[in-house]
Amino acid sequence: MAANEGALPSAWDSNRRSSNSRFLQVTDLRVKYIGTGNDDRDAAAIRSNYPVSKSLPFYYWEAQIVDKGRDGFIGVGMSAADVKLERLPGWEPRSYGYHGDDGNIFNGRGYGQKYGPTFTTGDVIGVLFDRVERTISFTKNGRDLGVAFQHVMEPVLYPTIGFRTPDEEVVANFGGQPFQADASLFHRQAVARLHVEIRGQSLDKISKTPGNVVGRLVFNYCTHHGLWDTASLVARDVLAGAVAVSEAQRAEQAGLRRLAAHVRAGDVDAALEESEALGPGVLAARPGIRFRLLAQKLAELIGAGRDVEAMEFGRAVVDPAASTAEDHELLEDVVALFAYTDPASSPSGRLLTDEHRAELAAALVRAMLAQSGKREFSALEVLHAHARALHAQLVAAGDPCTAMIPSVERFVAARGAPLEQEEDGDGDTAMPTA
Repeated sequence: MAANEGALPSAWDSNRRSSNSRFLQVTDLRVKYIGTGNDDRDAAAIRSNYPVSKSLPFYYWEAQIVDKGRDGFIGVGMSAADVKLERLPGWEPRSYGYHGDDGNIFNGRGYGQKYGPTFTTGDVIGVLFDRVERTISFTKNGRDLGVAFQHVMEPVLYPTIGFRTPDEEVVANFGGQPFQADASLFHRQAVARLHVEIRGQSLDKISKTPGNVVGRLVFNYCTHHGLWDTASLVARDVLAGAVAVSEAQRAEQAGLRRLAAHVRAGDVDAALEESEALGPGVLAARPGIRFRLLAQKLAELIGAGRDVEAMEFGRAVVDPAASTAEDHELLEDVVALFAYTDPASSPSGRLLTDEHRAELAAALVRAMLAQSGKREFSALEVLHAHARALHAQLVAAGDPCTAMIPSVERFVAARGAPLEQEEDGDGDTAMPTA
């Protein structure tokens, strides 16, 4: 019974895990007790072939009581891999069971506590393992019986069923057939609770920055990207005039846009001149970006068919400026353009594409921002990137709450409306059978 993280329960484990396994007749999803059932020493339990994946925030399965047998001493529940199978679920530690003969629930002890109704032939008992709330609940014939066990801390549990008297028989449904209960309802309710909890958190309460934190993040984003009209509205209507758009900010942003436009247009001379005007000494302090601009000018000259001018510029300016292995490699790519009548279609033709120019423009803008002590991205964009990285790490770690949020983007786009879980290929929600 390998704990394969990629697999889910699909049948009962037919391997004999205890001496009392001989009392069980197992056929895929069906189990029948064929022992004598004289006393508790004849009890026999069986687990599913795989555990519930740790990546699932919820797991639901159902057991149909085909025959209650002689006395109906049937237990339905969950258990860990090391729990003895000579006992009904709930009679051993790390085991949870709801028993049909008395309606009691058991958790690690031989005596139970009142919980729900008894169950017998024809009844369908459902088991909901909720990793988010760390609870196990049961249903009977589709009706929710409420939480049976709290503080369920085991990271890995298996669907489990146990028998004690002759002719007891059960068929499991691990999601291959429609459930009697609306299993997706449990998921939707939990997602709604999670959203309420998350959106109930106030950044203003946890931030060290006084004032409207969200408003300041939006204002910073707008000024960072030159959205001046929106920034002015946020400053006036959201931040009550606590901040304002300065003429210096407008001028700086306009200069950076002109700079990027020059590079994207292939006018490197204008970009070099604008760079020095906006940030004196920036290119001298960053020879790598300066060389990339010079190499781009050489490529633009070759692409325009100005070979003589390009050769002179290459020998006099570009070649002497190459100082690193990366510089020399780039220079070789540029010089290779000379060999083609149509440089743009050559293997080095990417140097003359809009995508390459845009990438170079972005690198130059980053250098300008760094020179003035500013970030490439706004605080809001940095926060978003951190949220995405944290979400990915928590999902990889199997955090059950995070698994209910498909992505940071979808959560934000929902604007308070609970997100529906993705559907699988059969149109069922991924919660029960994922």
